[in-house]
Amino acid sequence: MKTRIKVSILLILGIIAFYILYFDEKSKLTENEQKEENNRNIAPSTEQQKPRAQRLKDIVEQSNVQVNFWGEVFNQYEEPVEGALVRVNIRRGNINLSGNPIEQIAKIDISTNHNGRFSILNNKGSMLSIISIEKQGHEMASRQNTNFDYFRSSNSIPTSSNPQRFTLIQDVDSVHLSFTNIKIPHPWDGTPVQVDLRNGDSSDSADIVIIANKGEIQGRKYDWTLTINVPNGGIYPASDSNSVTIAPSGDVYVRQWSIAFDKEDPEYKGGLNKDFFIRQNDGIYSRIKMIVAPDIVEDNTSNIIMRVFINESGDRVLEDKTTNSKY
Repeated sequence: MKTRIKVSILLILGIIAFYILYFDEKSKLTENEQKEENNRNIAPSTEQQKPRAQRLKDIVEQSNVQVNFWGEVFNQYEEPVEGALVRVNIRRGNINLSGNPIEQIAKIDISTNHNGRFSILNNKGSMLSIISIEKQGHEMASRQNTNFDYFRSSNSIPTSSNPQRFTLIQDVDSVHLSFTNIKIPHPWDGTPVQVDLRNGDSSDSADIVIIANKGEIQGRKYDWTLTINVPNGGIYPASDSNSVTIAPSGDVYVRQWSIAFDKEDPEYKGGLNKDFFIRQNDGIYSRIKMIVAPDIVEDNTSNIIMRVFINESGDRVLEDKTTNSKY
């Protein structure tokens, strides 16, 4: 009996000893695995192992992309301008001796060929800017796109088959425009209002006819429409990227232009501030900056404000230094 008890006790002690050793080894294994995991988390990546100056240099170099630019220079008569001096800056990132990022500017001067073309090839940088285009007796038209971001936006970058066009105004000192400020009380019930662009008067021989409609207000929004008719010519709306100082040529003018806003439209606008070109059948060009504010209405009438520039010579140039009419 005593022998059996001793055997049982020894068996129990053996089992206890086994479990003690098992859990001790498992604990050690878990600790080792944790250490390995910690080491993996702590171990720096290949990029982190690089010196700070090298990491900065790599970042800066990524912003220096290939820069190839094609452009052409024409005058207001759609004629190429040969021998115009084009001054260009190309911005490029670099690292100075202290290891800090800096911006360097490469300055390039190039002349246009007999087709008015020029190109700047095989450069590195992030931004190209046209600083000036110069030729005696000419002046660069204002409000032209002169900055080209190669790092962030490749969509607007010129190509050899689609060069960026720039306009020089020839004999700019001889350009003189008539200028008129017009303020017209205008009803918003669809009543046509005829406007003479030279004096702002209403007459049967008006240059333009404006028709405006406005619906009921819901909150602070409402449906509204604006229509501009040119009975004896055409109208062309200038986009933000257009030079508003040279009227376009060709068949881009239409007899009527309209815009409509629905109060439910997420792109809704409660007013209009826009430039238009007008070409009359007699060949006279004009430029209108029109401001419409349908939300400022009294007795269903509000003022439409227009700044009008007219070139009576029939030239498409609508920029006059003597009247400061660039804007």
